[in-house]
Amino acid sequence: MLTRELLNYRVARGAVKFEFYREDDPVASGVAGAMTEAWKRAHAGGWSRGELEEHLEPVLKGSRKPLVAAGMLKLMFDGSDWCLPDAGIDYPAARSRLFVAAGAARRESGGDYARFRQLLEADPECRRLLESGVYPDLPENERMTGFSIGDPGELIRRYNLGMVQALLLYSRKLELEVSGAAPADLRRLCRAVKFFRLLAAIGRKGDGVTLTIEGPLAIFGEVRKYGLQLASFFPAAVRLKQWRIVAAVKPRDRELNLTLDQESGLVSHYRHDGAYVPEEIALFAEHFKKKAPEWRIVEAAPFISAPPELIFPDFCFSRKGDKRKIALELFHRWHATALAGRLAWLDQHPEADLILGIDRALLPDGEITQLETRHPQLAGRLFAFRDFPGVDRVRKILTSM
Repeated sequence: MLTRELLNYRVARGAVKFEFYREDDPVASGVAGAMTEAWKRAHAGGWSRGELEEHLEPVLKGSRKPLVAAGMLKLMFDGSDWCLPDAGIDYPAARSRLFVAAGAARRESGGDYARFRQLLEADPECRRLLESGVYPDLPENERMTGFSIGDPGELIRRYNLGMVQALLLYSRKLELEVSGAAPADLRRLCRAVKFFRLLAAIGRKGDGVTLTIEGPLAIFGEVRKYGLQLASFFPAAVRLKQWRIVAAVKPRDRELNLTLDQESGLVSHYRHDGAYVPEEIALFAEHFKKKAPEWRIVEAAPFISAPPELIFPDFCFSRKGDKRKIALELFHRWHATALAGRLAWLDQHPEADLILGIDRALLPDGEITQLETRHPQLAGRLFAFRDFPGVDRVRKILTSM
C-alpha cells in the first residue's frame, strides 16, 4: 500500500483529481518496464533486497516523475515474498555466541590477527556467520522467493488503483453506487464487504444498490487495520461494469471530496471469487455440514428487506425438505452502531427469520445475557462468539426456531 508521502494527486475546488497513467505513457511505461525487468533478473539471479535497490537507484533518481517511480517501487516490494538466506538460524543468538567467542579469541591470540581468525573459524557456527557477513538477517540481505506483478502494464494498472486505495486510508465515509449489476454480482460484492468486515449499510436506488461504508476516520480503535481493509475492498467494486464512489477523505489538514466511476479506466486485479470467504467462515461451513446433516447452507443467500436498508446475511440455512430459510448475520468489533440498528429493527419485526451472532468485544461482559434482558423477545436468537461462531450453538438456535 502506498504511504502518505507517496500520495499523488492535485486538488481543485476541494476535490481530489488524479492523473491516471495509460499503459503506453512513455514515462510510466519506461519506469514500469525497468522495474519488472529488474525483478525478473533479481529473482532468477538470487539478488538480495539491497542489491536490487542499488540496481534501481539510477531509475529512481533519473525519472522525470520521481513520485511515480517511488510509488511503483513500493508496490513491487509489497507484491514480493522475501526470506532470510537461512531462515532456520537464530541470528541474534548466533551473533551473541560469536561476540563471546571473539572476546575469548582476542585474549588468547595476543594481538595476532591470523591466530584470532583461526580460533574463531574453528567453531563451525561462528565460521558460517562470519562468511555470511555477521548481519545476514538485516532487511537488505533478504532474498526474493516470488513476486506477483510480472509485466509493465500490470504495474501501471496497480499503481493507478493504488493511488486511490492509499487515499481511502484517510476516508471518513464512502458511498458506492452500483447499477445494472446481476444479482450474482451484487452478492459477490456483498461477500467482499463481509470478507473485509466493513461497516456498511446497503440500500436500494433505482435498479441498483447503494452501499454507505464508514471510513477509518469514523470509527474508534484499530483505525489503521480497518483502513487497510477498506482500501483492499475497493478493487472488488472496480470489477463491476457500472459503479460510482463518492468519498470524504482527509489525508492532511482539510477534508476533500473524491468522486470516481467506471469511466476512470481503473482495472481491478481481483480475479478469484472464492477469495471472498474468510478462513474462519469456511471452517465453520465445513464443520456445520458435518455436525448438522439435517440442515443445508443456502449458497445464494437472498437479501432481506429492512427499509431503508437491505440485509445481506453471512449465512442462510434451510432444513432439508423445508423451504423456509433462516439467515444468520454476524457483527464484529467495528459494528456497534449497526448492531444497535439491527436489534431495533428486529424488535419491530420479530417475525423475521434472522438470528444474530455478536462478537464478544461488543458485549460489556462478553456475555449475551444483558442484551437478551434488554430485548426479551429476541432471547434465543442471539449468541456471542469469538473469532468465529460455534457450530453447536448455531444448530441449537436453528432447531429452536
